[in-house]
Amino acid sequence: MEYLESKKIFPLFSSIIQDLVIEKPEDHLSFIQERLADNNPPKLIITGPSASGKGRIAKMIVEKYHNVVHISSSVVLQKAIDQGTDLGKRAKEFQSNGELVPDSIIIPLVLEALKTKECRQRGWLLDGFPRNSRQAIALKHAGFIANKMIFIDVPDEDLVHRAEHRLYDVDTGAVYSQIYEPHKPPKSIDSDRLVHRELDKPEPFKRRVRVFRRLMKGVADEFKYIMRSVDGTYSVDDLWDNVLEILKQAPPPIVEEDLTKPETTLSDKFVGGAHGDEKW
Repeated sequence: MEYLESKKIFPLFSSIIQDLVIEKPEDHLSFIQERLADNNPPKLIITGPSASGKGRIAKMIVEKYHNVVHISSSVVLQKAIDQGTDLGKRAKEFQSNGELVPDSIIIPLVLEALKTKECRQRGWLLDGFPRNSRQAIALKHAGFIANKMIFIDVPDEDLVHRAEHRLYDVDTGAVYSQIYEPHKPPKSIDSDRLVHRELDKPEPFKRRVRVFRRLMKGVADEFKYIMRSVDGTYSVDDLWDNVLEILKQAPPPIVEEDLTKPETTLSDKFVGGAHGDEKW
């Protein structure tokens, strides 16, 4: 048993079994050999409220794991809209009417992105998904079992302060900071391109954070065995060191509860505002 644990045999074969269930290959032996050669790529989730620094850490994780497939829910959605797929057309209708894009569209888009050969071979990093318990359950029931989930936690007052000093580049979509030196906009950028978004103003932003925390309670319950919280108030370097420590740890063993819907026991850590879906 000690040998199996030291060589991480259990997580490896748990991952292969999950992929067998998803792929259902005709030649299962060749499939297993191929997966063994892939050497159990990472399957990660990163989450945190807006302005927590999640996007920056996600990029650093991708660099660390040599181009693990980065799946951002907002990017997947926009790609479907740009390509004019059936789901993309439906999503555009909701957005045009100022309505939320429902889970019935978001969930299949993300699951489809996870089914690619690239994800199987290189591993994946989910960014911005799941955002609620329904999405978390759908992810597990589809056989996509993450081995690490990192939650970047920042006090609400710090998040509001960061958001108040964010600048949005209307040409590129890049987000900059007026107060953090490494993230200030380059001097070469025309200041007319940089705006304060309405959604980053204190009251709208506070509402978004409350919704995020309320919905995150259900996600935390679904992934309580693999979820680890890190303090996002540290410098980027210190935050990254803490994330690296989590990534270096052996993943917890997959239990039966990971593959079925567990009983709901809400986490006090994520108590927040009103129920509802976050706007995409």
